[in-house]
Amino acid sequence: MGRLSNPAADFTHACDQGLRGRERRKDVDAEAAWPTGPGNRQAQRRLGRADVEQLIAAYKEGNPVPQLVARLNVNRTTVLAHLDRNGVPRRQTGPKLSAKDVAQAADLYRDGISVAAIGHRFGVNASTVGKALRRADVQIRPRRGWASA
Repeated sequence: MGRLSNPAADFTHACDQGLRGRERRKDVDAEAAWPTGPGNRQAQRRLGRADVEQLIAAYKEGNPVPQLVARLNVNRTTVLAHLDRNGVPRRQTGPKLSAKDVAQAADLYRDGISVAAIGHRFGVNASTVGKALRRADVQIRPRRGWASA
C-alpha cells in the first residue's frame, strides 16, 4: 500500500536522491540532493536588505557589474534590477573607440592591416573595430576565401 504501481523514472530518481518536492532531506548531502545536469534550474538567491545596500554602495564606488555579480553570486539581471528598484542611475558606457581612434583605425585598415590586428592594437574586439569602420563609411574588404557580394 502507498506505492505507485508504475512510478515515473524522474519520481524514482528523485526519491533515490532524497528529494521531496523542491526541498531536500536533511540527511542527504547537498551534492546528492541537487544533481547538476541539463534541465536543472539554478537555485534562486535572494538578497537581504543589507546585501542590497552593500551592492548599491559598491556600485556607486565604481565597481563594475560583473564584479558585483561574482561577489554576490547572483545573476547580472538581479544586480541591475536592484539598482533600478532603488533609483540608482546606471553608468553610461561611452564608445569604445574615440573619433580619433576610429580615424587612426581607418588609416591602418586602408594600409592593409586586418580588423583583428587593429582591434588588438586598441584593446577592443575585432567586431567593435568593424562596426566603427562601417559607421565611418570605410569600405570593408571581403574576407579571405569569401565571394564578394
